[in-house]
Amino acid sequence: IGFSGANFQGEVVRENGAFAAQWLESVTYEGSGQAELICPAEGVPLAAAATPLDPSGEPSGLPVPLAVDGGRVSAASGEFQRVRLVYAVRRGFDYFSPDACAQLFDRVHGEFERRAVDYFGDVIVGSFQDELPSLATWGDGFATAFQAQMGYDIVPRLPELWDGRGDAADRLRSDYHRVRAALAEAAFFKPLFEWHERHHLLCGFDQQGPARAGHPVASVHFYADYLRTHRWFTVPGSDHHGEAKIHSSLAHLYDRPRVWIESFHSSGWGGTLEETFDWLLPWLRAGATLYDPHAVYYSTRGGWWEWAPPSTCWRQPYWRHYSHFSRAVSRLCYVLSQGHHVCDIGVLFPSATVQAGLAPDGKPLPAAQTAHVIYEKLAGSMFWQDMQPGVLDRDRRDYDVLDDASLQRASVENGALIIGAERYRAVILPGCYVLEAASAETLVRFVESGGLLIAIGALPALSVVAESESIAALRQCFVDGRARHIDDAEALPQALASLPRTVDAPVPTLHRRIDGRDVIFVPAATPYATRQERNRSWLAVAYTFDPDDYQRSMRVVVRGVHNAPELWDAYAGTRRNLPVEVLDDGIAVDIPFDSSPAALLIWPPPDDDGVAHANLSRSDEAVTLADLSGEWEVSIEPTLENQFGDLARPAHAGAPPVQTWHFHHCVEAPGEDGVALGWPAGAFPAADEMVMATFGPQGWFLGPLAADQLPAPYGAHGGDEGLQVIGWQSAVYSLSRGVRRDPIHLASLGPNGHVPEEFLLFGRTEKGQGVQFRTSVWMEEAIAVALALGAPAAKRLWVNGQEIGGAPAGYLWMAPVQLQAGLNVIEFRLVAEQTLNMRCSWALVRNPQRYARPEWMTTPDEPQMHSGITFACDLELPFTPAHATIQVGADAPCRVVVNGVEMGRQGGFDPYYSTARVQPYPISNLTAGKNRIELQIQDMGRRVAVVVDGAATGVDGERFAWFSGPTWQVRRDGGAALPVQLRRRQWVDMQYDFVESALFDMDPSYAHLWRRPHPLPAANWLEDAPADGSVIAATPDAFAGSTRIEWLAWTVPPGAVAMVAPVAGSARLWIDGKEARLDEAGRAQLDGDGGHSRSAVLRVEPERGASGGCLLRGPITYELGVGKMAPGLWGDHGLESYSGGVRYRRQ
Repeated sequence: IGFSGANFQGEVVRENGAFAAQWLESVTYEGSGQAELICPAEGVPLAAAATPLDPSGEPSGLPVPLAVDGGRVSAASGEFQRVRLVYAVRRGFDYFSPDACAQLFDRVHGEFERRAVDYFGDVIVGSFQDELPSLATWGDGFATAFQAQMGYDIVPRLPELWDGRGDAADRLRSDYHRVRAALAEAAFFKPLFEWHERHHLLCGFDQQGPARAGHPVASVHFYADYLRTHRWFTVPGSDHHGEAKIHSSLAHLYDRPRVWIESFHSSGWGGTLEETFDWLLPWLRAGATLYDPHAVYYSTRGGWWEWAPPSTCWRQPYWRHYSHFSRAVSRLCYVLSQGHHVCDIGVLFPSATVQAGLAPDGKPLPAAQTAHVIYEKLAGSMFWQDMQPGVLDRDRRDYDVLDDASLQRASVENGALIIGAERYRAVILPGCYVLEAASAETLVRFVESGGLLIAIGALPALSVVAESESIAALRQCFVDGRARHIDDAEALPQALASLPRTVDAPVPTLHRRIDGRDVIFVPAATPYATRQERNRSWLAVAYTFDPDDYQRSMRVVVRGVHNAPELWDAYAGTRRNLPVEVLDDGIAVDIPFDSSPAALLIWPPPDDDGVAHANLSRSDEAVTLADLSGEWEVSIEPTLENQFGDLARPAHAGAPPVQTWHFHHCVEAPGEDGVALGWPAGAFPAADEMVMATFGPQGWFLGPLAADQLPAPYGAHGGDEGLQVIGWQSAVYSLSRGVRRDPIHLASLGPNGHVPEEFLLFGRTEKGQGVQFRTSVWMEEAIAVALALGAPAAKRLWVNGQEIGGAPAGYLWMAPVQLQAGLNVIEFRLVAEQTLNMRCSWALVRNPQRYARPEWMTTPDEPQMHSGITFACDLELPFTPAHATIQVGADAPCRVVVNGVEMGRQGGFDPYYSTARVQPYPISNLTAGKNRIELQIQDMGRRVAVVVDGAATGVDGERFAWFSGPTWQVRRDGGAALPVQLRRRQWVDMQYDFVESALFDMDPSYAHLWRRPHPLPAANWLEDAPADGSVIAATPDAFAGSTRIEWLAWTVPPGAVAMVAPVAGSARLWIDGKEARLDEAGRAQLDGDGGHSRSAVLRVEPERGASGGCLLRGPITYELGVGKMAPGLWGDHGLESYSGGVRYRRQ
C-alpha cells in the first residue's frame, strides 16, 4: 500500500475521483503595498487573511480575515503584512475517507480473502504495510468533521494555521492535527487492524523516514499523531533506518505480540552471518523481536540485480550454515517476545507540543522544534549508518516512549505509573510546553503519589483538548520541588541518580519478566562491534567489523534477585548455571561470551527454593586444542546453483566454474622482449597495473574543461601517428558489461537485470563545461549508418575530420554518417547546459527506427505552482489494436487520457511524492485512424518532466509503437498549444533534481516499455534474446591500428588441471615458468595433479582494438581437482573471485 508498482490507490481514484486526497496550500504576499493574490487553476480557494508582521517577518498581531471573490483576494497597502490565500488541491489518495479506504482494502486484502483464505494462519501468518504515503491535510468532509469534533468552524481560520501565534492559534493547530489523526484512524488504521484480527493475522509496518525513526516533527507532519494511529498494528516496527524503541514501546503499552525489524537492505553481497547477527544486537536490545531479512529475491538475472543484496540468506555461499544463525535469532526473538517488559522510565512523546506548533506544510514553530531536539537527544539514532546512542542509552537506562492515550489510562500507585504490566517510577517530559489536559492531570497524580517527574527545557504551560486547571497544578509541582526541572538533556543522568538501577551493567540491557522469571538480555558490545563513519545517506554502505570489540567476560549486578541465574546460549541452544557473588540487595554475576556475543540470564521464579551458588573460580586462560597452520589438502565445494541463470548467463546446472577476472598487466616498450627479460619465469615488471577481463581502453577523452578550452577536432588520419591524444585520459569500459563498478548501480539501486546503456563516464561537469571524446573504428567496406549519440548535453560530432551538422534538442541524436572502408576516426564534444554527471553512449546503427527512444519532455515556460499542464499527441494508427499499452513516467501528479477517457492516474500516491513514477496502463479504446493522447499534469512548482512509451498489436500480429518526442505539444491552464521542450537529462530521481543538481542519475532505458537495441551489442549476454543486428558490433580502436605486445599475470588456484582463456589475439602461456600449449579455443591442459596454486603469465599479440582487460573476452575458467593450500586468505591462492566452500583435509 506504500511502495507498490501496482498503483492500487491510483486505480481506485481513477474509478472515483472523489477519493482523491486534498492538500492545503497557499500563496502569499509580504510587504506594505497593495496586494492581490489569485488562486492557481488547480486549486479551490478556501480562506484568506492579512497578518501584521514585525521587522523580522514574524507575526505581530492576529490574522485579519479577507474576502475571497472569484478566486482572488485583495488587501490595501499600509502596514508591513503577510497576505495569505489558502486553497486546496487534489492529488493522491484520501486516507480520511472510509469509503475510499474500504475500496482499497477490498482491492488488496479482499483479493487475498477471496483467493487465499484457506492459507491464513499457517502458510500466510500476516501482512506488511510498507512506507504509507502521508496523510492529507484537507478533504471534502474535513471541515464538517472538524466542526462536529471541535465545535467551531475552521475554514475562516485556516490562514492562522501558518500565521497565528499565541495560545488560541496553538490550540487551533492542535485541534487540526487531532482531527487529521481521528479521521485516518477511523478510515484506515483501525479497519486494517480489525481485518487482521478477524482473520487471526499479524500486521507489521515500516513507514516513511524519518517518522519511522521517532522523529517528532515528521511523525506529525506525515501521520498527524504517529503513536495514536500506529497503535493499531499488531507488529509495530521499522526497517534499519528507523527506530526500535518507539515501536517496542507501542507493543508494551498495547500488549502487541511482536516488534518488527526489517533489515539490512543495501548492505551488499558481502554481509556475513556473523556481521548480520552483530547488526541485530542493538535492535534486539531495544525490543525488536520479529526479524525480517530485507530483500530475498528469487531471481537475480546473471548476478545483475542490485536492489539491496539479492539475499542475506539462501543466495549466499554460507546458506548451508544459515540454520545456525536463524536458530540463534529465533531463540532470542522467542524468549524476548514472552512475558512483559520491565523498566523504570517513561518518556512522554511530545506529540501535543509538536501538533500545536506545526503548520500544514510541516514547518515547526520554535517550541515544537525545541521539543523535537530534546527528544532526539534522549532517544539518539538507530539509523544503521549513523547509530548514535542517546542520553538514556549512554546512561544505560532502559525506557519506554509513552503516548498520551496510555498516560491518560494509567493508574498511580506508591510512586509508580502503571500501564498494563508496565510500572514506571520516573517520567520525563522533553520540552513539553503543551500537554493534553488529561495527561497533565495524570502527571499531577503521579507526582503526588511520590513518582519522579523530570521536565527538560520548557515547562508545561498550555493545555489542549479541554480546559483544565491541571497545568497550573503541574507547574506548582516544579515550583515546590516535588518535580524536577533541568535545562539540558545532558543533565538527565544526574537527575536520575536517585533512581536505583535494577540492572547495573557496562552496556545497556533489556529486562523482561516471564511467568515470574526475570530475564535479562545482555549484549557483549554497545551498540555493536561494527564500526562506521557517520553517514546519513542510506545509499552509502561502508563498515568494518571486528569481533575483538566484544567483551569476552562482563560483570553484571542485578538487584532484587538472590538466586543464581542460568545462562541461556542462543547460539549453542544450551543452558548452564553461572556462579554468582551474593550482595546485600542482589547478586553479581560474570557472563562469559565464549560462543555468542549475546547472553540471556534467566532466573528461577521467586518461589524456587534454590539458593545462590557460591562464588566459584574459573580460568579465562586460552587452551590450544589443535594447530591448524601448515599445508592442507583442499577441494572446491561449490554451494551456488545456476540452473535458472541467476548467477551467470546462459543458465546451466550446477555452480559457475572457478574464474579469474583480475590480472597484472604490462606492455612491452618498443624494442623490449618480455621473454628475453624473463617475465614468464617470475621477473614480471613491478610497475604493472591491474586490469579486469573485458575492461580496457576504448577511446580517449579530455575534460571537463570550459567549452572554449577544448581542442580542435582531429583531422583525417594520415598513417601511423595515432590519434594525437597526449594528455588525454583513456576511456575504459567493457563491450559486454559497460562501466566497471558503475556508480549508477548504487544511485539507482541497480540496473534491474540489464547492462546500463551509458558506458562513457566523464564525471561532474559544470554548466558551460564540456568534454571531448575520440576513438576509431574499422569497416570492411564503406557504409552509410546512423551514429546514435546519447548524452544529456549539447552535441557536436566529427567523422574523419568532417563535422556532421544538425544536432537536435533532446538526449538522443541519430546522425546520418558515411563511413569509409578501413579506419574511421570518430570524435564528439558534449557541453553541459546544467551541472550534472556527464554520461554518454554511442553506437553505429543500421536500423534507426528500431533504435529510436522516447525523450523526456518539459514545458517551454517556467513553472507555475498548481497550474494545470496538458501534454498532447495525435496518433494515426494503421489498424485497430487488439492489445495496447502506454507507459508514462512523470515527476508530478498525472492523469493519462486517451480519446477523452481517463485510462490511468499516477503521482501523489507514493510515500515520497517527489520520486518520479513510471507506470504502464492497458488501453482499450484506440481505433484505426486518429487518436489523441493527453497527459494532464499538476505543476508542483518545479519544471515538470514526463516521458511516454507505447505499443499496440493488431489481431494479425502487426505492431505499432509511439513515444514522446518533438512532435508533442503542451499547453498550460487551457492556453495556446506550444511545442514541447525536450529535456536533455533523462531519467533522474526528481527529489534530487535541483537546478544545478548532479545527483541520482538513472539508466535511460529504465523508463522504456520495451527493450531497444543496446548500444553495446555484446551486452545482450544478459538479455533474453540475442542482439538483432540493428547495432553494428564494431570494436573501437583507441590506438588507430597500432598494436603492441601485452602481458597478463595471475595466480592459478590450487588443484587446477585445465583452464580456458578466451584471448582476443594470439597468445603464449607459461605456468610456473614452463610454457603450456593453448589450443585454438584458448584451452590449456595443465601439467601435474594441480597441487599448489601456481603463477601464470600470458603473452598476447592482440587483435586490433584489444588492450588491457580487453585482451580477454571473458574470465579465465578452470577445471579443478584436489589441491594443496594453507589456511589464510583465498585471494592469495587465486580464489579471489570464488564464492562457495573449500574443504580442508589432512591426517
